[in-house]
Amino acid sequence: MGTVVALLAGLAFAVIAAIVYLARRDRLRRSQTDDMVGLLIEQQRTSQAARIRSTYSSASLHHGTGLVSDDMHKYYS
Repeated sequence: MGTVVALLAGLAFAVIAAIVYLARRDRLRRSQTDDMVGLLIEQQRTSQAARIRSTYSSASLHHGTGLVSDDMHKYYS
């Protein structure tokens, strides 16, 4: 019985710790002011991800050769 109580207490502590961590991280992100450089980088990464998704769709990956090493270096370096 003691093991069950200890397990539930540990689980409750882990859940509470995760909630506190995520809440503090979210509050920190909201308090930071977004400068123009950060917004431009985010827009560039978003458009790059969209380009990768459209170029390497499921059909092209299953019926083609997939990613070429040059493309991997270009997008992920």
